[in-house]
Amino acid sequence: MNIKTIIKTIIWSLAAFILAFGLSFSLNNGWFKPETKDTPKNPQSLLLSNIEAYDLALGEARDWQKDAALAQMSALTNTTDEYGHSDNWQALFVSEKKSGRGYSVIIENRKISKTEEIPFVGTGGALPENIITSEEAIAYVRSLAGYQSQTVLGVEMVYGPNGEEWYWGVKTNKGTVTVKAKR
Repeated sequence: MNIKTIIKTIIWSLAAFILAFGLSFSLNNGWFKPETKDTPKNPQSLLLSNIEAYDLALGEARDWQKDAALAQMSALTNTTDEYGHSDNWQALFVSEKKSGRGYSVIIENRKISKTEEIPFVGTGGALPENIITSEEAIAYVRSLAGYQSQTVLGVEMVYGPNGEEWYWGVKTNKGTVTVKAKR
């Protein structure tokens, strides 16, 4: 082999290497990728769960009364997704120090939009760590005969009338189904 052939072989090898590297780089960095919209893998993560809304509202309620306890929490009308999540909630708190009064916290678009003390008679309590999620409550309702294809209109958590247990109310176009919220 003469020197010219060796140089041509080296040049062509380098050119092929650079071309392969450039093509690989461009494919991996989107130059030739089809354009796609960013679709979340978990659509329920776009909206607030009841626990996230509770955490947001609790700080405001504790500013009202240090012993504030949740009495009920509802997704605002027609804002619930199929998982029972919403960016619009109303939380109602009570305090032993404020008999006959409650504290309403409205969350709209993930922000507290209104707080006010209101007339309210009821009990409240801490959420148990083993509370089922709104998604689990909806799944239970959908497992009932006649509710498999019902549209979920809303969800609410209510501290039971006996003052000892939490319940979910899953509102459908067929009616509201009550589900015990404790596992």
